[in-house]
Amino acid sequence: MFSAGLCRTWQRTTILENYPHLLKFQNVYRCVDEQLVRSREMFWITNIERLAALLSRYPAREVVIATAHHGHFIAFMNTCARHDVPLAVCYKAASTPYLDSAKRNGLKLINLGAQRSVLSLFDVLDQERANGRYIAIMMDGPFPSRKRYNFLGYQVEASALAPVYAKKNHLAILPLVSSLSADLRFNFAEGLPIEKACGETAQELLNFLQSIILLQPLQYQWTSNSILMSDRHARNNAITYLQEALAWRECQL
Repeated sequence: MFSAGLCRTWQRTTILENYPHLLKFQNVYRCVDEQLVRSREMFWITNIERLAALLSRYPAREVVIATAHHGHFIAFMNTCARHDVPLAVCYKAASTPYLDSAKRNGLKLINLGAQRSVLSLFDVLDQERANGRYIAIMMDGPFPSRKRYNFLGYQVEASALAPVYAKKNHLAILPLVSSLSADLRFNFAEGLPIEKACGETAQELLNFLQSIILLQPLQYQWTSNSILMSDRHARNNAITYLQEALAWRECQL
């Protein structure tokens, strides 16, 4: 999906030239996963003071964090929790090491699939906010939405959970996306807070994420369950790169 996601903004030769850099970042990502498996998290946030100052502008009751599949968001959220940032993160699927690391670090996980209805989910989110936890919701979560959004040159389906929940409860939305360096240090980029969610907020969040991806495309999680897969043109473009990608990969073995 790396190739398909960038082919409408990058030249084909540029995409192919970045395969080695993408592989290098994926190796860094795997190092983080290995540390989570071994229960040896040794991660740092380079600007944790700025993050604390940013969150101090809003009590947990008054804001929703909109994050994304960028950097290694699970390890980033765990690191935030280890630095005493109270968080509750919504998720659809997670491996056992991810679940175990969250428990070790005091990161609350909310399983979206375990909720009986949207209203019951909102009750859970309300309770976590009342307990003083910041709610984090994926802005690029896969969801068969009736509305499509412009993203990296495609028309995709995506979850609007963060805007819908924020609008219902009159909450601000803070876009916050992590990045990961080769020495296993985290950084983050924040967007302008959205004080009043509306019907265009989901698109606004994806516009922010797109701007981050185009600056740091290697950091995005180009997975098979990406929201890009909801556009058939993206799927078709991925196929056009398949032979070259496999040939390059075989040369690395």
